[in-house]
Amino acid sequence: MEFSKKTKNIIDKINKIEPNSIININIYCDGEYYDYSVGNREYDETCYFQIGSNTKLFTAAYICKLIEKGKIDPGDRLSKYLELNEKYTYPTIENLLTHHGYRPILSREFVWNYLFRKHLLYKNVYKGKKSESLMNYLLYKKPPKKLFYYYSDINYAILGLVIEKISGRRYEDVMEEFIKNDLHLYQTSFHPDETKILNSYHKKRIAGNLEWENGDIYKAAGGIYSTASDALKYLKIVLDGNISYINETIVKRKTILFGKIKMGVGYGWHCYITGKYFFHKGGVVCYRTNCFLDTKKKICVSVMGNVIGDKFYNTTTLGISINKDLKELLKNKKAK
Repeated sequence: MEFSKKTKNIIDKINKIEPNSIININIYCDGEYYDYSVGNREYDETCYFQIGSNTKLFTAAYICKLIEKGKIDPGDRLSKYLELNEKYTYPTIENLLTHHGYRPILSREFVWNYLFRKHLLYKNVYKGKKSESLMNYLLYKKPPKKLFYYYSDINYAILGLVIEKISGRRYEDVMEEFIKNDLHLYQTSFHPDETKILNSYHKKRIAGNLEWENGDIYKAAGGIYSTASDALKYLKIVLDGNISYINETIVKRKTILFGKIKMGVGYGWHCYITGKYFFHKGGVVCYRTNCFLDTKKKICVSVMGNVIGDKFYNTTTLGISINKDLKELLKNKKAK
């Protein structure tokens, strides 16, 4: 397929900003697959990107599997699965899945890094945060009385705790098996071959990779590595709808106000108000990854990069522009 002038312009702008750019675009549309490398540097297709918050899609999928098996009820309070303070009323599992729960933990380190634009850019403020420390926080921190939509990593870290409690095993070990045995994704992992992990860059400056320790509970919110092709495979699994518990992740559960725009939110996914077009993006260090899924038009788009770009030219704006190109492609095919 041919990209529009607008899409090409976005690609050119990103590459001018980021001389070390590696951007891979994987597309499924109208029964056809497309794979483009549009960055300044060539790369091996077996190299891993850090997908950041797109990890939440996998955490939500596994929670849905537990719901289908009857091991979790999404309407249950968190306190049913974790030994918490009896005098508090905690959010439900569904609240956490749809980002209606806890706000970020504003530690001094978190605030300091955020103010200087270093939050998850050059340092992982979640490194070393184990299950015990998060449990301690939940025990002594009073839950919010009124729940509003507030995108926060802690909600999915807590879901990681629930997975550990039910399975009796470490979150990342459970998920490694799930990703390989259930989803058959062999290049998606918390522990990839280190020699295959790409470096990330911001305006010629190397930012490296986000460092984790074994057992870090915030991996449930952003610890997965994947290749561009594997990311598209997962989108295709969701689109095909052959796994019942995966289908549950793309049901619109709540309507939220995102700025001045009304949107929907499912389990892990966000969607436009019609509930047909789902998306999620991830960003850690200088990696930026975006997943788009149109269930009506049967389109999947995965855009993965090792660079940030800027406010107007980045992987998010690139993915949005590509999606418009695909809709135009389908429109032209239909007209013929």
